[in-house]
Amino acid sequence: MKEVNNPDGSRGADDPTNIFELIGSQCDLAVRATDALAVYLSKGNREAADLVGEIGLEAELQRSGNLDVLRREFSDSPLREGVHSAINSIVEIIHYVRTTTREMDMLRVGKDAHLEQLGALIKSGVNSLASGYSHLAAGETDVDECVEETRKAEREAGEIYRSALSELFNIESFHEALDAKEMHFEHKFMGHYLSAKADRHGAATKALVYVADIFRRREILRHLSNAADRVLIAGNVLHEVAVQARLYGPQG
Repeated sequence: MKEVNNPDGSRGADDPTNIFELIGSQCDLAVRATDALAVYLSKGNREAADLVGEIGLEAELQRSGNLDVLRREFSDSPLREGVHSAINSIVEIIHYVRTTTREMDMLRVGKDAHLEQLGALIKSGVNSLASGYSHLAAGETDVDECVEETRKAEREAGEIYRSALSELFNIESFHEALDAKEMHFEHKFMGHYLSAKADRHGAATKALVYVADIFRRREILRHLSNAADRVLIAGNVLHEVAVQARLYGPQG
């Protein structure tokens, strides 16, 4: 790995010697965050949600440190702006992942198949990003396959998002909720709550609770869709940085 000249001796023992290692360390946190998100969305694991929150805070601190190293150690590199954008693009993914878990807890939204699928695709896209920057750190600039995988993840996430919205606003599901008997509708939205309250409050309360739940789930779907969009943006940044690396080399 190419060494950077450091005449003032300011580089610490843990600082990277390759500009792409700055992005790689940010990618490591994004991988951990999306792994935890996927666990939370598939199993409802409270510890996984807490871990996402912790990683989100760590990512902000790491971004600050990495950007400081970028300014101090790579100020003359023509890759500096691209790496700056890359770091920020990855932290933005973590931001939306963290927001998702926080608001699922705050709004008391339970897991479902669509959320689980979106989490898995976001995780896959972030893994492709990490792989791409790992290639760049090793001096390999052909990352087209990794970039395409991020785009594919976003496309598939978009299809699932639209499918989830269609199902969420399906009036037939509402009719089913109105007619549901106790314990029959637990797997749908707030079915258990609706069933338990049916005898006391009737159709009006069922309708109100059902509509409120639509808005709650719509909010979570929007956050996951935004996270997938940020994966696409980060993939495009990876492409741009790789083009620059072909021109200037890993150190610029």
